[in-house]
Amino acid sequence: LIFRHVAGSSDLYKSVQRLLPGHYMIIDGSNIETKRYWSPFGRAVNTPLSYAEASDQLEALLRDAIKIQMMSDVPLGTFCSGGVDSSLVTAIASEYTDQAINTFSVGFEDKDYDETVYARMVADKYNTQHHELVLNHQKFASLLPKMIWHNDEPINYPNSVQIYAVSQLAKETVTVVLTGEGADELFGGYPRYQIPLLARRLNAFMPFSGMALGLLYVLTKDHRVMKVKKYLGRNLDDLVLNNAAISQMDDLAEKGINLWNKDFSYRSSVLGNIAAPSDLMNRVSQMDQVTYLLSILNRQDKMSMAASLESRVPFLDYRLVEFANQLPSRLKVKGTNSKKILKDLALKYLPEETVNRRKSGFGVPIGKWMNEGSGLSDYVSDLERDTFIEQFIEPSVLKSIINDHRKEKSDNADLLWSLINLSMWNGQMSELGR
Repeated sequence: LIFRHVAGSSDLYKSVQRLLPGHYMIIDGSNIETKRYWSPFGRAVNTPLSYAEASDQLEALLRDAIKIQMMSDVPLGTFCSGGVDSSLVTAIASEYTDQAINTFSVGFEDKDYDETVYARMVADKYNTQHHELVLNHQKFASLLPKMIWHNDEPINYPNSVQIYAVSQLAKETVTVVLTGEGADELFGGYPRYQIPLLARRLNAFMPFSGMALGLLYVLTKDHRVMKVKKYLGRNLDDLVLNNAAISQMDDLAEKGINLWNKDFSYRSSVLGNIAAPSDLMNRVSQMDQVTYLLSILNRQDKMSMAASLESRVPFLDYRLVEFANQLPSRLKVKGTNSKKILKDLALKYLPEETVNRRKSGFGVPIGKWMNEGSGLSDYVSDLERDTFIEQFIEPSVLKSIINDHRKEKSDNADLLWSLINLSMWNGQMSELGR
């Protein structure tokens, strides 16, 4: 309910543990031993690079990673969402094939969330065989239970359903796709990465900064403003640890959510192992690489494999990861311009409109859909009848949260999404007797 996934070796099953990334396991009779074979933070910076040198190295590494991952004895294409990361992969990949590469994207009827126009720009520029579909509210809602089943756990991010839908589309033509996953975590792509920096600067002006942010939130209703306000006065470790939180603990407590089972021990242990103690934005980025990113990769793999499609992630070639983690954040982010070094490289390959535009994040209008007709709205209503959910939240409190969302007094979509998924997942496990 706070991070939408369990980090580390633990998960939601009592007797099951995950093998941590970068580790291998040796089983010898009854003896089980795990060892780390690689860490993304293992290399120190030797010679400082100029911006031009860093850009050249980035381009060479990315091109080689894409070339290697295009090796396949089955048909191959790319997911081209219209965002800069997948578009850049598509552009470079198209240069390593003699035939028009197949590209795939998924859009929505709601134009505020639809990015297919940008995907088409890239497809037209590189003369790809482009395929796209439109996912409406009813189709999305009908797929959700199946996706929870394939995921083995509650779906953390709604765009998991999109990944499955576009994977089904891609499987009609290809067996392998390249994707743009990982670039945001490596090159500072999320706007939330700037929140700790801003909060740290505003701490010097307490309490006036707190009052100013409160007023700004009233005027804009921008949730990021309130997130900055809640970060004021916290120490740097808290800023790093909580950056990826969907909900803050005090917000959940205020709503009456039971937090009896919170455990941040793994996340806290990671703080001492990441390799950028003096670079706050890189600390946040590297924390994500060993927590948040894993949940993204899990869903990417499970959703695509549910359609019998293999998805590959060239940005996470180990050489690219090590290179990105050596770069100071000033080469990655300048002001509000995130992924600067990657976007500057992308401008060599892509139309400017696809590079320098507001980040969409492959979003889904779930808040709106929860108030519309059948589908997600029905799933919200089902929550009020689920006794399993009562261990987290009192029925009267849940009813109030639902009513406030439906009357648009407050946006409770994130919390309701997590509760819907917990409820469905528990129901599926109960049917299996687990």
